Amino acid sequence: MIKLNIHEAKTHLSKYLELVSKGETILLCKRNIPIAEIRSIPQKHQSKRP
Repeated sequence: MIKLNIHEAKTHLSKYLELVSKGETILLCKRNIPIAEIRSIPQKHQSKRP
């Protein structure tokens, strides 16, 4: 789990979203108090349509 303040997350959002897409979880903090958790959404396996 990566712990970030809001400024750091805003500055490098693309970088951190890439890590989230690879399975990392981010704890977003305001003044070192956790306010949100960012994690990837499990992908559903879709069957092919005929």
